[in-house]
Amino acid sequence: MLLAMRLRSPKASEILDGINKKYIVNEGNMVFDPGDGTEPIPLINFVDGWGTEIEYYSNCPTAANPAPRDKASLNFVHANNGEPLFVSYGPNGQDQFSEEFFNDPSYGDTSIIADFFGGSVATPEGLINLELNQDNVYSSDTFKERMNPL
Repeated sequence: MLLAMRLRSPKASEILDGINKKYIVNEGNMVFDPGDGTEPIPLINFVDGWGTEIEYYSNCPTAANPAPRDKASLNFVHANNGEPLFVSYGPNGQDQFSEEFFNDPSYGDTSIIADFFGGSVATPEGLINLELNQDNVYSSDTFKERMNPL
């Protein structure tokens, strides 16, 4: 998404360049070479204030992919009236995706997607109510209404 913004909008590039560098990661110093003689473009990700990667969901990259996770992501976006979503996992994001939680059968997949679709814990589908997701930040008022504090 960030690469598309850079390629298609000089104004978006200007805004992206103004973001504090502490919120940007480029693991492996990967770049995209447009092949037109211009400088390669760094392939970056944004992180939240606690260093956890910010997730972006839209229906563009997943619409034709049959993988279950991608289909779930697509349905997640459709549940947000088709609008793209940004998700930050907040202060416990690093722990939330640790081996400890992945190996705990009472949690299973702790992602927003799994939580929304019922996850592996006894939670109803269509709500984001896993305790580990209660402090997460969403870019959608639609999903804010789906939060169900325990």
